[in-house]
Amino acid sequence: MKRKILVQILTALIILGTISGCVEKDEIMPINKPPTVNFNYDVQHNKLFDGGKVIFNSTAIDENNGDLTYFWDFGDKETSTIADPVHEYSRNGSYTVKLKVNDTKNETIKIVTILVGNIGPIAGFTWSAVNLTVTFTDASSDLNEDDLTYAWYFNEDFLVDNETAGPVVYSYPTAGAYNVSLTVKDPWGLVDTSKQMIVVKEEITN
Repeated sequence: MKRKILVQILTALIILGTISGCVEKDEIMPINKPPTVNFNYDVQHNKLFDGGKVIFNSTAIDENNGDLTYFWDFGDKETSTIADPVHEYSRNGSYTVKLKVNDTKNETIKIVTILVGNIGPIAGFTWSAVNLTVTFTDASSDLNEDDLTYAWYFNEDFLVDNETAGPVVYSYPTAGAYNVSLTVKDPWGLVDTSKQMIVVKEEITN
């Protein structure tokens, strides 16, 4: 009887030891963390010409010291699988660049929008009227943040040049509908025009 009890005790101890060992092994198993990904770039371009070369440098870090693979999507249907590629864009524009880094278990994606070359300005304006006097406010934009020149047409043939964004105040001789346009130009000769028809009314006071 005592021998049977002793065997049961030893069996229980073996089982407990096995379970304890499994728990310890589970506790020390390393957790794979996804890589940390970033990249910088240098656009080499003459604004007088279309397209340009861009040098990309990735700064991926993997705490698990795993072997990393790279996949670049340059936003113009071209790709690369090297860590630090040099890509030639054929046209000026805004491109969304994606870098995907994989350590065989996890992956991280970094997305950056870059500008290649000169992007033309976009003209726009708002206006407000008090009687026959109208205040025009520039709402144009330029992704390259170039200094723009402005030309206002307040009534088709009537031109007012203004080197700054405004606001510009103009008084019309009579009430009515007028065609107004704003043309903006960047230092590289790219032009855009915004047109609106405005209606001014003269308030009648007793």
